[in-house]
This record gives sequence, C-alpha cells and structure tokens, in this order.
Amino acid sequence: MKKALALILSLVLAAALASVISAGPENTDCDTPWKSIEDLAPNALADMFGDSYPYSVDYDWPEVKSGEILKGTVITGVGENDTHCWSNGTDNASCAFDGDTTTFFDPYEASELSWCGLVLDQPYELTEVRICNRSGQESRIIGAAIQGSNDNGVTWHNVVWVNPAIYGHSALLTNDYHVFTPEPVQEYIEANLEYMDEEQADFSVYWVGHGSYNMYRYVSLGGGSVDPKWSLQHGDCADIELYGVPKDAYIGDEMEFVEADKNTAERYVWDIDYVGQDNVGEGDFIKGKVIGGGGSWSDSASYECAWDGDGDSYYDPASAGTDCFTGILADKAYVLTEVRVKPRIGQFPRTAGAATQGSNNGTDWVTLAFYDKGDCLADDAEQTWVTKTVEGAEAYWMFRYVSIGYEAGTDADGNAYEKGTSHGDVGDIMLIGTPGDAKLEWVIPGNQIANNGEQYDEAEAAAKAVGLTVIKNYSFVEGSEGYGGEGPENLWDDDVTTKFCGNSFPAESVVNTDKAYSVSGILIATANDNADYNGRNPNGWRLLGSNDGGQNWESICEGFDSFL
Repeated sequence: MKKALALILSLVLAAALASVISAGPENTDCDTPWKSIEDLAPNALADMFGDSYPYSVDYDWPEVKSGEILKGTVITGVGENDTHCWSNGTDNASCAFDGDTTTFFDPYEASELSWCGLVLDQPYELTEVRICNRSGQESRIIGAAIQGSNDNGVTWHNVVWVNPAIYGHSALLTNDYHVFTPEPVQEYIEANLEYMDEEQADFSVYWVGHGSYNMYRYVSLGGGSVDPKWSLQHGDCADIELYGVPKDAYIGDEMEFVEADKNTAERYVWDIDYVGQDNVGEGDFIKGKVIGGGGSWSDSASYECAWDGDGDSYYDPASAGTDCFTGILADKAYVLTEVRVKPRIGQFPRTAGAATQGSNNGTDWVTLAFYDKGDCLADDAEQTWVTKTVEGAEAYWMFRYVSIGYEAGTDADGNAYEKGTSHGDVGDIMLIGTPGDAKLEWVIPGNQIANNGEQYDEAEAAAKAVGLTVIKNYSFVEGSEGYGGEGPENLWDDDVTTKFCGNSFPAESVVNTDKAYSVSGILIATANDNADYNGRNPNGWRLLGSNDGGQNWESICEGFDSFL
C-alpha cells in the first residue's frame, strides 16, 4: 500500500462550502456533470422503485403525514470516465431508491461532485424526507443535504441539511430512517426519544429551506460555512424517500449557514468546552447553552453548576486564573446590563477578582463587570445575590465568569491585602440584558495551517518541493501509551510503515531536537490502516514548542482530521 505524506504549510485557510454549485446534463465541461443511472448502469433499473419501495413504514416508522412519494428518473453526479460510485458498479445511485436498507449508495469521493438524485415530471414542494443511513457507516449522514434545482442542475438550493453543529460527531440513529419535516411532528419526536435526548429528537431543525423544484439530489456538504473545519463525510446512504405536493416552481428562502454551535466552538477555539445544557433561573434573564474552559475541580462542581438555579451547588475551577471559566453561548446577541452572582457557600472570599466578560469569537474577551475584595460577602453572612450593573456595553453572543485577579488594597475593616487571584468558585450566575446587534464569528487562530493538497512518498521530496529543510536528529523523551509496537516514539522515526496508535487521550509524544528551530511546515503521514478504517486520523491535534525543558509550551500550529 502506498503511504501518503501530506505536506502542510503555515498558511491560514478559511474555506467554506458553497451551497450553490454548477451542474448540467449536456455540458461536459461543467464542474459537476450528471447523468441518468440508466445510461451508466442499465442493469440497476429493475431494482429501482420496486415493490418494497418505499420501505420506511415496513421498517416500523409511522405513516407519512402529508405528501405523496416522489418517483422519477434517477440521476447521479459523475466524474472523469463516467465515475459515479465507489465501485463504479453495484453501489450506485439506484440503491438509494430501491427500498432495500441492506444496499447503499456509496459516492465515488467525499465531495459535492458525487451525489444521487431524481428528475421529476413537474415541480414538487417537499413535505417530508426520509433517509436511512448505511449500516456500519452511520456517521456518514452527518453534513448531508437534500437540495432542489429548477435550472437543470446549474444551481442547487438547500432544503434539508444535517448540520454537524447540531447533530454532533457521531451517529444518532443506527441504520435507521431519519425523518425530516418542516415543522416538528410529535409522533416522530417520540420515536426518536428511544435513542436520544429530547433536544436532539426533533429533526425539523435540519429543514433549512423551502421551494418547489423538479430536480432533487442527496449530497454531502460537510459543515458548510457554519463549520468549515468539519471535514466532508463520504455521504453514503441506504435509502431515500422524498414526499411532496405539486406546486409551481419557486425558489424559497434558505437558512444562511451562519448559526454557530457546538462543533464550531470546539474546532475554532481549543479552550472552549461546549456543555449544551440550558441555563435556568427565575425571571427575565439571558438564555443560552453552557460552555466552559479549563475543567473543574471535580465532576460534581462542573461548569453547569453555576447556571442551574441552585445556589447550593457550585462551579469550582480546576485551578485559579484565566485558564478556567464557566459561561454561556446565548441564543442571540445581548447587551449586558446586570450581573447577579451567588457566591459559593463556605467560600465567599473566592468571589474576589472574578469578572464577567463578553465575546463574539471565543478568543477575544472584554470585561463587562468586576468583583473586587470589597464585593465579597462577610464570612458569617447568608448566601445572597451580589449584583453588578453594566453600562455602555457592546452586544455579545458569549459571556463567561472567570477569575482575573485583584489588585492590592484595603478591605472594609481597614485591613491591607496584597494583589492576588482567587479560585473563582461560584454558586449561581444570572445575566440580565437586552437583545443587541452583533455577529457571531469564530476567528481562525493565526497559527492555523493549511494542507497544500500534494502527496509524496518521501519526506525529503515533500520538503524539497517547497524549498524547506526537514528537521532530523530527534531524541524521544516521553509520550502516551500505545498499543504493542505502536508507541509515541514512532512519530519521529522517519518511517511511514510504523505508527503511533493508542486509546489514551489526550495522546502526547515529546521529543528533543539537537538545537532550536523555527518551524515553517509539517509533514504528516496517515497510518497504515486508515484507508481501511476511515476516521482514525486525529480529530484535533496541536504542535507545541518549549525552550525550558517542557515547563512552558507555546502553540505553533494546529489542525483536524482533514489535516487542515
């Protein structure tokens, strides 16, 4: 097997997936031509729209609520030499419309160029979509979309999109039908609740557009511009059912892919953990999802304990200082006008030095309210809200409570105290504000790197191609445990037939070099079994450097499973 070395340069890449792309049945010069499956695989015709199609009701799903099953000419995106599926044979587009969940459509590549779809006899407005994911490859539905076209596939418009930021990184349903509707249907939600929580069970959140079209396709979009770091899945699917009603052709409104959520925060901002739990309380307060950073002292004192409406529970940071915080990602932008804090019972002095900050990118934080030594409750006081007013603030999507330290001064009893940092414990937090105008934008760190797309057999050749010199003479220091013969030392041996593979996270490998170097690029080789077991590349990785024996580390660059 050929081992591919991907050359990665220190460049910033802010790529977003387009929701409108080109296609055409006659124009072979077009970026994404398509053809009828009848022209490519005539033997597949007998299996399409057979007696078992549609199959979802027989699969124990409820009857469709509205619309008729749509059937038409099965089409597919094609590449060079009419490549149209992985094997260019049996796993073609016909398998998506045969009512058999054991067969599957397997795109010839993970991109918007490879897809399956239908040409209809007239325009239809979709009322329901049912997609069964492929058994054993369930996660490949993540980032998939149903799109419509009225201009012979020149432009496509999103109707359904399995947003990775909402769906998450793993399959919610295992070889089962995902039922999408424009509005919530309680019967479908209840059917999903056996496998997921209530927030995940409403698949209507993935219905992102409207329109009446005479062509529809199933295609993998990945994260769109919401989460461009979410790599494209291969887009396999076992079965597709489209239901709709005849309607004059029109192009409806589409959701702009600007909403940011879980994966966006985690992928663009390394230090943010997304909890996703709602903050609660009494009265009119800013609503959002709990986020945090740096961890907590114990599992029972985690981020969400500061937002649960219970002053007896508390958030206890893993350490004192700005590395640890608890906060919320609000449901919209707000102008903060008031902060209410219930200090932790028994640890009232730990309020000192705490600040409430706002951000619209998860990287740059602005202090909006600050608790000084004089704001702490007396040790013998009853727990109560300690309120701070905020004036003249800008609008922000994210807010966090973090210990930034306090300056030297004198307390209420006249006792002098030195500059310091409290642990930042807090019993409960409530934020008050008014809706504002701000855009939530995750800032790609300046040390983000981009893959140049080339592959090489040898490290020396890869470096030479861009005029770089390979660093050698590594001395292995330590690392996380790997499986037998697959330890962390293998990352540095200049041998692509060896690998580092283990089950301990975060996985680390530390080496010394013979002298100090300025890193201007990285060479990465995929493991020897990644082609057979996709997804074994690291979801997130970071290269760090140290000049003091590993006491302090500086991030040099970082990337994800796509090596971006």
